[in-house]
Amino acid sequence: MTTESKDSNKTEGVINGEDEEYIEKDDSRPFFQRQPCEVGIYMTVYDAKPVDVKSVGLDHYFRMHTTEVLYEEFCKMDTVNIRATLERNKVMTDTYIERFEPGIVMAVGFDTVQALDALWTLHRTEKLNVLMHELLITSGVLKAADIISVTLDTKLWDDEYDSCKNELMTRKSEILNLQFRPNDMKMVLRLKNYQQVIATEVSGMRDMDNEMDLNRNEFMNCVRNILPNDVTKITTLNDYDKLAKSPKARKMYYRDLLDLYTSIVDKWRENYKRFHHDIVTPLIQIHTVCENDKQKEIKMKIINSIDEMLEVLKPDTDLQEITHPEMSKKIIRRDVPVFLGLLSLVPLGVDKIAEIDILIDDYTREFKVELKV
Repeated sequence: MTTESKDSNKTEGVINGEDEEYIEKDDSRPFFQRQPCEVGIYMTVYDAKPVDVKSVGLDHYFRMHTTEVLYEEFCKMDTVNIRATLERNKVMTDTYIERFEPGIVMAVGFDTVQALDALWTLHRTEKLNVLMHELLITSGVLKAADIISVTLDTKLWDDEYDSCKNELMTRKSEILNLQFRPNDMKMVLRLKNYQQVIATEVSGMRDMDNEMDLNRNEFMNCVRNILPNDVTKITTLNDYDKLAKSPKARKMYYRDLLDLYTSIVDKWRENYKRFHHDIVTPLIQIHTVCENDKQKEIKMKIINSIDEMLEVLKPDTDLQEITHPEMSKKIIRRDVPVFLGLLSLVPLGVDKIAEIDILIDDYTREFKVELKV
């Protein structure tokens, strides 16, 4: 194939920090089974430093062997984890991580021309190489390949860009059948399987919520006793933490209740960070072309619910803006500024994930295919 690539860039995964002069060594193009609305990120082993130099024969064969090992290791990587890392770093956020093919080629997919162009911008500004290295080259990968460091040369090809752009611009609005989309089916099954984890977590969270509710009056008395006379409200979780860790609080008979609340908030934060990884990331890996309008709406509702809960659990979030309908019935008016937001966080965290569990059922049911969990 004579098509020229857009600018290629190199970056080195160096343990010892040595710099080298780069010389083009190999410009071959692996065969890539490109699907509609996809392009390949082509990665070539430009150079590698073996652990045992004496065991290495011809450089060409060494790099071929390293390429094969890296490809095998990349294939073992969870595409959800890769996508989660990209989301966390706020880069390639609208890009589907599809698969790896021999060569090494990372197949990536798009819903929009804007997402495709965002990848091209990374490449043209020489940021893609560094990103791929940070994403894929781990200590475990280096160990498996028996190398100290590796330099990857990444390429994107003009013909794939043009074809992908044309496909995105002319794509029909029909919904694609999930049965013929193995990657999407895998993500849906992953969500369904994760509902078993959700059920366990909801049960444990309800137990903690009930324990807090049973001890609500004693907890409120503890807080009243440590609250300074000039303080009329608890504005943030940071404010509560300072009170709960004060010398006066440490001497109280019911100080365990203060710690109980702190442990619940910590647990909710831990759970919702995990929910974001295990629910949101698989969801955004499911192509929108497989979803109907109802599913797209449900997906956004799930994502927003988890994001909102993570937001309200931040140490500096204004508790005066947070309320739970049942808790508002249990708190008398004069106690609202101190306790309503504080205590609402507990049942709010339980209710949101319980609702999300139901929404996942509604979302997956719309595919109208048999899901063997």
